[in-house]
Order: sequence, then C-alpha cells, then structure tokens
Amino acid sequence: MMITHNLGYPRIGNNREIKKAIEGYWSGKINYNQLIQTSAEIKQHLIEAMNPSAFH
Repeated sequence: MMITHNLGYPRIGNNREIKKAIEGYWSGKINYNQLIQTSAEIKQHLIEAMNPSAFH
C-alpha cells in the first residue's frame, strides 16, 4: 500500500475563493453567515477532492 501526503493543496480554494470571501466580508459586501457558508462549501469541496478514492 502506498501512502501519500499532500503538502501543497490550496486551502483557500483553487481560485482563492475563501480569500475573496474574507475581503468581501471586510468591505461589507457579504455578511458573516455568507462568509461562513462560503468557507464551509470550499472546505467541503477540497476534502472531497483529496479523498483517496478520488485518486485512481
């Protein structure tokens, strides 16, 4: 069995979505709940992308 480590996966999203959401929150374009929802969605997507069964 081969064990792999993923040291460089972008935690802020492939297109920096979490960073953009944080900046939107700071500027008042989105509220706190939208920030949390966006962050949770991106993190869930990243977890699904890093699922070992996704690598064939």
